[in-house]
Amino acid sequence: MRIRGIRLIVTIFMAAIVLFIAAAGLIFRLNNFKIEFSVPTGETDTVEYGSEYLSPQVDAFVVGKIFYKTGKKIKIQRDGAVDTKTLGTYKLTWSAQGVGAENSGVRTVNVVDTTPPEILLQPYSKDFIYTNEEYIEPGYTATDAADGDLTSAVIVEGIDTSSPGDKEIVYTVTDKSGNSATVSRTITVKEKPKPKPVVVVSPPDAVPTTDPAVAPDAIPAPEVVTPAPANGGVIYLTFDDGPSIYTAQLLDVLAKYGVKATFFVTGRGDRSLITRAAAEGHSIGIHSLTHNYSQIYSSEDAFLADIDAMNEIIMQQTGSYTNILRFPGGSSNTISRKYCPGIMSRLANILTERGFVYFDWNVLSGDAGGTKNTGTVYTNVINGIRGKAHSVVLQHDTKSFSVNAVESIVVWGLNNGYTFAPLNAGSPTVHQRINN
Repeated sequence: MRIRGIRLIVTIFMAAIVLFIAAAGLIFRLNNFKIEFSVPTGETDTVEYGSEYLSPQVDAFVVGKIFYKTGKKIKIQRDGAVDTKTLGTYKLTWSAQGVGAENSGVRTVNVVDTTPPEILLQPYSKDFIYTNEEYIEPGYTATDAADGDLTSAVIVEGIDTSSPGDKEIVYTVTDKSGNSATVSRTITVKEKPKPKPVVVVSPPDAVPTTDPAVAPDAIPAPEVVTPAPANGGVIYLTFDDGPSIYTAQLLDVLAKYGVKATFFVTGRGDRSLITRAAAEGHSIGIHSLTHNYSQIYSSEDAFLADIDAMNEIIMQQTGSYTNILRFPGGSSNTISRKYCPGIMSRLANILTERGFVYFDWNVLSGDAGGTKNTGTVYTNVINGIRGKAHSVVLQHDTKSFSVNAVESIVVWGLNNGYTFAPLNAGSPTVHQRINN
């Protein structure tokens, strides 16, 4: 009897468990458990290259019709990352599971570059150039946030000096994402002045020098028909810092009168003008490869390396080395003391031992800071020449206002019985006092 009672209890208990499980399953199905995310998935975000991308905060909730109607927050798994410094497509994934339900989602992030590159133009120093004169680009750079340096990809269009007028030069560059940038600069092209009529006049003793608006053609520039008898004075015209965009104009003037000069050259500008100057009988001397005072005057070795490199360029352009030289700033400069005390005295001895002859000057044109007026340059030079048997004139063929004075200086010299000659190692040396 007792055993039958126990069996009955077990049977009832098992039936209860079955009923409970069946009821629980029914309730589970009726509740329709599912997992929802707080942020929609399957969407695409776009972010600019290099900017900050803030991933959305996503939470997962179990939601049911009977239980958890408002949702119960559960643990979520996040995977994926976005590198905004690298263009491309990235995937962010979320997944969660619980109470028999699971869900996952993907959010796509595109890192793109929609910002155009930037082009920076170096300023153009000339007010104008003459027709058919070579335009020398002062320089530009192009950079892009994503692609870096794009300078070599810049397309330059519109360079035309064949006719007068304002000419627009256009610079365009496109990055790898197809973004383009365009900038421009305007240059003024003027008609090259026609030669003046053949007239012989006596140049004035002085040219107004106080009015900065004096134009180049306000200076006497008559063409010499019969030069005056030589008075024994020799003029050595010398030009530093070139070649430049004005050097060809200067060579044309010198050729017109058969006058020879000396060019103390640098590594800048159109080197073919060194070849032309030498071929036309002018002397070529070393000035400096870099003309960087802090570099060349830092030590004797630095200076010698600089002039040796410049002499190699002269050899390439003319077929021979030169042994004449002018120190940047002259042998009397004191700026070198800032970088290496006593270097000028030592360099003067070293160069002499190496067979070089250096030249300073005894006639200043004032074009290195004293004036920007062509008339003043003319007056400074002719007043400096008067009374000297040998005049070594310092000018710069990098200054248009100084080059514009040369024809008048030449005519004045020829009309007053002077001769012009280029410097060589045997020419009278003009040395200033060394101050360092």
